Amino acid sequence: MGKKRFGVSVSSSLYALLEDAARHYGVTLSQIVEEALGEYLSRLAHGREEHWCKAVLVAIAKGREEHDLIERAVGEHGAAARSMLHSHVGELCVFFAYLEESSSSINSLLSTLKRGRIQHVFAPIEHQAGGREALRRGPLSSRVS
Repeated sequence: MGKKRFGVSVSSSLYALLEDAARHYGVTLSQIVEEALGEYLSRLAHGREEHWCKAVLVAIAKGREEHDLIERAVGEHGAAARSMLHSHVGELCVFFAYLEESSSSINSLLSTLKRGRIQHVFAPIEHQAGGREALRRGPLSSRVS
């Protein structure tokens, strides 16, 4: 596959971080930008088409208010969280969750965290396209050939 060239303007501080990372890892600026864009666009694509999704979520609370917001958000979208671990690391409260639900339900949970300015990392593991029928059947549909 060929490469395309285009210009991008970033802040001086971001450019300095980019240069430092490239130097540290022995790669080009283009390699870092290409990988970062690929990951970012993959996350954006998650919201485009309704699908059954499996993912991992890590959310970090810095204080009681953020802790309570995470607990409320997960409680409101409890069907999505198939497994959770809650741990305290120093002053931080870290929530780890395995999510398995429709993409709209998971996106709603992520939107709640974003609105609350909760630091989090979302990593899709796999998704199953197929519209309403795949969503209606849920996770068992991935076991049917």
